[in-house]
Amino acid sequence: MSPASASAERPPEWLRQLALRIGADETLVQGAGGNISLKMGDQMWIKASGTWMSEAGERPIFTSLDLPRAHAELERGSESFAAAQTGDSTLRPSIESALHVLMPQPLVVHVHSVNALAWLVRKDGRHAVEARMSGLAWGWVDYVRPGKPLAEAVARCLAEVPGASTLLLANHGVVIGADDETALSALIRDVEARLFAPGEGEQHTSLHALAFSDHLDALAAGVVFPDQAVFLGPRIRVVEPDAHDDLKRALEIAPHCAVVRGAGVVFGEAASRASKAMMGCLSMISARLEPGAALHYLSDAQVAELLGWEAEKFRQGTLD
Repeated sequence: MSPASASAERPPEWLRQLALRIGADETLVQGAGGNISLKMGDQMWIKASGTWMSEAGERPIFTSLDLPRAHAELERGSESFAAAQTGDSTLRPSIESALHVLMPQPLVVHVHSVNALAWLVRKDGRHAVEARMSGLAWGWVDYVRPGKPLAEAVARCLAEVPGASTLLLANHGVVIGADDETALSALIRDVEARLFAPGEGEQHTSLHALAFSDHLDALAAGVVFPDQAVFLGPRIRVVEPDAHDDLKRALEIAPHCAVVRGAGVVFGEAASRASKAMMGCLSMISARLEPGAALHYLSDAQVAELLGWEAEKFRQGTLD
């Protein structure tokens, strides 16, 4: 489907269906993570902050930006694109709007692919993926906080790799741009195939793989991607199988979940959908990590920066 066929008054149905398909794949998107956009002339449709792509069939998830005004907001270093919004939507533009404005392609998707994250959370991640990404127009961006810092880093990367259609964001995710839906879907499949590498946990179910993983203690020792900090806190609680009091205390305190070593992942009644989705993401990453992989963690300062960021507080407030 060509972007030129879209209506200026509402996003095209095919874009909603594409968001729904991508959002339904938990190996690409977990919870409210990820976003998608479509540029058409001077307008850009983008997923709203705090909405779930997997719910695109149930409720509105898109808002519209005036693209020239969005570029102006970007140039002046704004992290809010509310001034560029058009129409009467009360939704707030994605906190990653800058990525979509910067990418030159009409159709852009940002996903938290677990196949990619199994490489992106490693200390040697950039070197490890170079051969796998050979032949693609791609760039690597070291971790910085989403919003303005990430936009500046992405702008530098795009200047170094003109025409890049795929960006690998360390400790974060993947950005893919294409001219149309067919090309985008094909590129997503290509990148996923290149980065797929089943690890030591594939014999376990995705949700509970973490409890059996040789990487459990390493993943519980720090934060390896932003949504982990936002929805699970700075440390994953690991409880020994016979430590019933420790488990009870863990389930009483946000995020109301814990990993019982050698048994599974346990959620309290107050656990949010988002915390469940993020624990599932960690479990899937653990199943794909290579034995002995050394992880790169966000620093304490970087975690504090995320947790104190107003945009993330808003996104948390939109979730149950």
